[in-house]
Amino acid sequence: MVSKLLHPRMVASLQKNFFPQACTIQINEPTQTPSGKEQPHWVDIPGLVAIPCKVGGTTGGEHRMTEQIYLDATNIILLAGFFAQIDETMRAVVEGQDYDILLVNSNSEKAVMRLVTRIVL
Repeated sequence: MVSKLLHPRMVASLQKNFFPQACTIQINEPTQTPSGKEQPHWVDIPGLVAIPCKVGGTTGGEHRMTEQIYLDATNIILLAGFFAQIDETMRAVVEGQDYDILLVNSNSEKAVMRLVTRIVL
């Protein structure tokens, strides 16, 4: 019999200490202004609210181009659990901070998800 490296009960027991924050995933359902221009409108996705999570430190670097220099900074958000419906068109909100989701992946046991994100300014 094959056993998983990360048992779901172990992940659940780690939630209080290892996943101290809560993440809500949102999707953009644009609205229109009176002039007809689309305006972003982010709404919570049912079933993806208050997911136990942990936001990692900021990583990234400086990018130099011929005419400009810009910083690219990302954060990793670990989610306790596997949520197949999350994709790169969505946004994560943790403690009032919005993060655009750039990349979604999970561990091989599908017990933890990793979101590579960028802070929305």
